[in-house]
Amino acid sequence: MQRDACELAEAHFIHADDATEEVLVRSFARHDGVIKHPRLHVTMANAFAGIASTDIKEFFAFEIQELHREQPELALWNHPKVQTILKAKARDMKGVSQEDAKSFGSAMAKPLVKDSNSVPMRTATATATSSKEDIPSSEISDEIPRPEVDELHNLLDSCLAANGSKKPSRNKKNRDAARLLLDRDGYKIEQVAWMIRWATADEFWRANILSMSKLREKFDQLKAKAGVGTKATAAGFNGEIAWKKEQRNIHNAKRLAEAKQKLGIS
Repeated sequence: MQRDACELAEAHFIHADDATEEVLVRSFARHDGVIKHPRLHVTMANAFAGIASTDIKEFFAFEIQELHREQPELALWNHPKVQTILKAKARDMKGVSQEDAKSFGSAMAKPLVKDSNSVPMRTATATATSSKEDIPSSEISDEIPRPEVDELHNLLDSCLAANGSKKPSRNKKNRDAARLLLDRDGYKIEQVAWMIRWATADEFWRANILSMSKLREKFDQLKAKAGVGTKATAAGFNGEIAWKKEQRNIHNAKRLAEAKQKLGIS
């Protein structure tokens, strides 16, 4: 098995990083169907952030970027997490010299010795999947740049500052709250942004919504107070609230007409 691993490394099919105890199977992501699965591409992007080896990270990014060039029509390329891989530094594993490949392959044949002073290593495969025991999902999420999360925090900071309130800390609890509003609760960034503006402008809630974690905690109550139902439009909450206002006006006009008719008022 060790000799086979060396041969695979020399032929640029696998790459073993002795320092981080990680192995990349170069063509696995191309053939295992991950990029066409409606949900696994997010897992792939999460695992990419957990790769410790610089070489493996660059080699894997190159393979994904090649797939993007070959199949640009796939929907997964629009996902913010996958775009992180598309923008990452990349290097073709086939460009590694034969001598270096042999040294990589020989690492497979050596017993791995851990430095007592080193940081615990993480493992990753070319399927870009990892076990929850190896890498906590919250830790992975912290490592992945999320421009949309930063955008929401910037908006909340701005609104709170305009009210004379202190900007909240961007600690893990608050960053997780913004991320979970999008990823787990299923709200669009436009909807969360609308609610931030509404809550910080409301006479009562402006004194109570002073952090992103509090916003998520009270989000359902805020929706009810703002008159937002369960069928919010894709563009944000404005559409539904405008529709409800229009329906109330129609209802009030109808009731007024009926009252005038009963009283004989023209």
